[in-house]
Amino acid sequence: MFAFMRRHWAAYLIGAALAVAMGFGVSHFLGEKWSTPADVRAERVAAEKSNKKAADQLADMSDGELSSSDPSDSVDAPSE
Repeated sequence: MFAFMRRHWAAYLIGAALAVAMGFGVSHFLGEKWSTPADVRAERVAAEKSNKKAADQLADMSDGELSSSDPSDSVDAPSE
């Protein structure tokens, strides 16, 4: 079997190169065909930015409440 492969190495090389090229071609075609459209991506990005802005505002509000609380009320403080 190896003698046959050694004699026909060029055919194996061409076949492997063809398989790799076809794999890249099919993946590119499917990526173009089934990828998310640009307008949907833009809507998702805008929604994500507004969600992040709202989360940052909530975090800022909760940070303000934590800084005004009494440190002696801490849960981690030992109670003896």
